[in-house]
Order: sequence, then structure tokens, then C-alpha cells
Amino acid sequence: MLAAAAETDAEAGFTSVSLAQSYPDGTRQLVVRLLPDGRPGHEGSSPVAAYLRIEPDPDGGPATARYVVRPEFRSRGISTLLVEKVGLDLEASGLRVWARGDHPAAQRMARRFESAGIRTARREWQLLAPLRDAELPPEIAGAVWYDPREHGLRIAVDAEDRALARTCRLLGFRHDRTDIEYTVGVPPAEVP
Repeated sequence: MLAAAAETDAEAGFTSVSLAQSYPDGTRQLVVRLLPDGRPGHEGSSPVAAYLRIEPDPDGGPATARYVVRPEFRSRGISTLLVEKVGLDLEASGLRVWARGDHPAAQRMARRFESAGIRTARREWQLLAPLRDAELPPEIAGAVWYDPREHGLRIAVDAEDRALARTCRLLGFRHDRTDIEYTVGVPPAEVP
């Protein structure tokens, strides 16, 4: 299921979830399966529909959620059902969830459960530029990294930092995607 989701999401630039990724002690995982299919020829099948991993912050800050739904089961209410049944009170210190590429399903979930405490905490613009020989200005040099998938330079810029975004654009960076961090149970004053 994770491999199928990674393949589907790679084209759109969404990050993937992998069981091979290391995660801290205290991590909780949930595998969501569909009820067994009783139709003739499908007896006993109970496919994995989604995977959720909650990783605690080693410094006691908000935990991080990694979540993926099997591509053929998306937009069928699995995430809504999961939030309604499991709830959002997962960690006393709160929860952070990044929607890479401003995933449309993440936007729908945030709107649907805003009254339950999901908040848009931060927007980051992912900017790309071709490789270059020239040195980068010191204000961005330490924040730029090589993106092998795009064969170019990448920088994440807070959407509120218009001056830095302008500097990057003048250096030839272009907008690739917008990443959004959603929080649950994190007071606005504690969001960086």
C-alpha cells in the first residue's frame, strides 16, 4: 500500500511515508483496514486502506503525524472516519501535520475539522532554481539544498517573508509548490 501511494504521489511531488524510515521511541502506528468484503470471489479480503504514524518530539514539543491513504480509496471518507472515531486529542503537547504540496485532501480536512481545533499554522513556498556556478548571497546560502529529483537548487521560504521570496526570485528561483503545516492543540503563540 505504501509503495503504491508513493508511486502515485511522486508525480505531484508529495512526500512518501515508508516503514524503512527511522522513527523515535514512543512512536504510535495505526493500520486502517476495510471491513471484509463479503461479495463472491472476495471473501476474507480486508485490504489496508490507510496508515498513520504519530512520532513524539524528543524535546517535548508537538508530535508529528505521517499519514497516507491507499490511492484507490482516496476521497471516500476514510480520513474523516478516522478523525471522527479516533479523535484529535492525540497528544497533550499537540500535533503537527505537514501537507506537502498543499494537498487538496488536507485542505478539505482542515476546513471540515476547524471547529475541532485544526489550524493552519504556517505556509512555506518551495522555490527551485537551476544549478549554478555563482555564489549565493549569504542570507540564503545556508538555506539552499540540492534537490536530486529536480536536478536543481531548492529553498523553503516562509510565505510571510516577502523580502526573502523577492530575493530568491531575483536570483532565478521559481515557485514549485506550497507546503502547509496544520496543527491540533498547539497554542498559536507556540507555532514558530
